Amino acid sequence: MTTVILKGEEAIHFAEEHGLSLSMAAGDGIEAREGLTPDEARAQLAAHPELIWVETHIGVNSGEPPHAW
Repeated sequence: MTTVILKGEEAIHFAEEHGLSLSMAAGDGIEAREGLTPDEARAQLAAHPELIWVETHIGVNSGEPPHAW
């Protein structure tokens, strides 16, 4: 199994589809946060798209798209 980090809008879309919360990395005066809803993450997206992320896993060489475990 391989860990995949999705960022920005892709992360938000994936989290919405799978009922996951998102994280926001720390950056220029911004504290890291976990447990963001898609709406909370989207509010930060315009100013800091590179800081929004979600972690998921895929099977190695499975050819399957990422999915929530």
